[in-house]
Amino acid sequence: CFYELEDMLVINPDDCTACSACESECPEEAILPDDEAPQEWIDFNANADFDNLKNITDKDQITR
Repeated sequence: CFYELEDMLVINPDDCTACSACESECPEEAILPDDEAPQEWIDFNANADFDNLKNITDKDQITR
């Protein structure tokens, strides 16, 4: 459910299973449940063009 932008990773809300496993792994503490996330980031993810982003399925694929 992770996709790479130039300067960050984003989570496709349609792919997310809401397991919360990624929250504790994020070094920036930037992953929050929807009920705690600022609306601007919920909107950002909802409007992201995931079809044209690189899907990250393994930590080793991150290029930034």
